[in-house]
Amino acid sequence: MEKHCRILGVRPGASTNEIRKAYHELIKVWHPDRFPNDPSLQQKALEKTKEITEAYRALSGPEGSAPSADRVAPNRAAWHPARAAAAAARVLRPRRDASGVRAFVVFTLTGGVLLGAAYALLVFSENSRKVMVNGVSFNEWEWGLNFRVGSTKDEVMAVQGAPDRIEGDTWFYGNDSVRFASDARVVNFSNAGGALRIRETTPPPQAPVPAFFTLGSTKEEVLATQGKPTREAGDEWRWGEDAVFFSKGRAAHYDNSSGRLRVKVFPSTSVNVAKDSAFGLGATKDDVLAIQGTPSRMAGDRWHYGLDTVLFSRGRLFGFSNAARGLRIRFVPLKPVSAPPGARFTVGSTADDVIAVQGTPTRVDGDLWYWDKDSATFAAGRVVSFTNRTGFLKGMILVSKPPSKPAPAKPTPASPAPSTGARKPSGWEDTRFEDKETKL
Repeated sequence: MEKHCRILGVRPGASTNEIRKAYHELIKVWHPDRFPNDPSLQQKALEKTKEITEAYRALSGPEGSAPSADRVAPNRAAWHPARAAAAAARVLRPRRDASGVRAFVVFTLTGGVLLGAAYALLVFSENSRKVMVNGVSFNEWEWGLNFRVGSTKDEVMAVQGAPDRIEGDTWFYGNDSVRFASDARVVNFSNAGGALRIRETTPPPQAPVPAFFTLGSTKEEVLATQGKPTREAGDEWRWGEDAVFFSKGRAAHYDNSSGRLRVKVFPSTSVNVAKDSAFGLGATKDDVLAIQGTPSRMAGDRWHYGLDTVLFSRGRLFGFSNAARGLRIRFVPLKPVSAPPGARFTVGSTADDVIAVQGTPTRVDGDLWYWDKDSATFAAGRVVSFTNRTGFLKGMILVSKPPSKPAPAKPTPASPAPSTGARKPSGWEDTRFEDKETKL
């Protein structure tokens, strides 16, 4: 006890006001921000601040002149916007109403035991909820003691205590951190370890929690649905590995790869969807949403469904990758095509011919269609080349050989040529089909 009094420079048995006044004066003198250009002095100031804080808490404990801040003001995940500017330098002991105690004694002595007990319980519960922060009445049970984005360094110091280390404008509390702007106010934070007493905003009391948010939702709506983020950096809010990105205060796109976000995206117009419906090239975004549902990740014209991807151009499906076979996509010929068993396509075949023979590709990049590792390339709607590394494609190559020698002269009537039967076309051998791999 004497050591703590010596650190604060107060006499043993000093009053609460004297201890608090000495604490404030020493904190102002030894605040680490007073030495921004001298890391050595800044570190000494940080250690001195911790020593002062520990002495203050010891003298304000159960055996000192004031209650412990840990007992009076436990951590609460809330913030009162109207009291954001109040520097939470110290929480005083809740003061009971002396008249309430006297009333309890009177009722007890006069025989009103039950009535007196009920009255005392009411007075205690009502007054125990009131705490004082720098002379400001504070409903601790309802709002808690927290700092927020926009709070000053003094407010963070009062609520959170001295940081473990300081690097420039960033204060570290274990693995968590708080970063300040040039005006010494909190600009963002990282609370992955959960050690920070922080709350961005407080939803209305007893307000129902929305079931989900969507594109275009405000920050307040996302916060009410999702809760406070574990990390916030400007317009990027993160909950673990998942994130929401805002533009002009509204959700613009998101990444819900691990499934923590309660997000849903709906078609802007009504779309009739049958149980076995599928989409194909040229489908609108509403068609894909109605058939496939909410993507796990949306970034402009690129949507992700787990490991699968769909790509849009001017609002229409332009390409896709169905590697995990999760997309409900199906290609059908635009015109009737006869494809008997064993039918094959070749260079020059139309897209309808290929679909009828080969089926829906697993990936499309513009004019390049893939069936896993095999592919076919189109130009003006017709096959110009293909690769068949795995032998999955049912493709054939038409082979023709040009003439290798000039045609023989016609026989004269004086020496008629002997008849050899039916003639073959002059200069060309028989055309035939062979299964070969196109050399690209």
